[in-house]
Amino acid sequence: MDVRLHWSRLDGPESPALLEFLICLLVMGIMTWVAARGMHRIQQHLHVLDAVTRASASEVAMMEYRATHGLWPDSNDSVSVDAAQAHPGGRIEVQTIRAGGAVDFRFSGRVNEIAGKTVTFRAWQASGASDLPVVWSCGRGRARPLTAVSEDRTTLDDRELPSPCRARN
Repeated sequence: MDVRLHWSRLDGPESPALLEFLICLLVMGIMTWVAARGMHRIQQHLHVLDAVTRASASEVAMMEYRATHGLWPDSNDSVSVDAAQAHPGGRIEVQTIRAGGAVDFRFSGRVNEIAGKTVTFRAWQASGASDLPVVWSCGRGRARPLTAVSEDRTTLDDRELPSPCRARN
């Protein structure tokens, strides 16, 4: 018998063992779990970004009210926005316009972990008699050197907010 042929022959099983198959299933399961968690977090960010997009209509209505009346609206009735009917059956349960140039969006039960939480959009303006410039900021975001006209009522964690809405030092 040739020595070279003897060393090239494998003595192990020709098919995968049950243990190797179970390890492969475990690795695939972990990879699926990590991917699902990442997709869930992305979906939450998209819900908050939807509120950011919808806030622009409220911001325009509040700016028009400010230009016409010389002060910020203090309720949804001031700018003819129905709080509950603004987004029926959607991700946003209630939209509340409050004094000082702020609008709060509370998320509905359709968005799981952030259900019942709020994100605030508020106006920042120059101190003094001039109304300009006005900058809109969401959540804990800042628009320095301008001054916030109202307080922030955001209840979302920083990790749930888009980067422009997070607190910065």
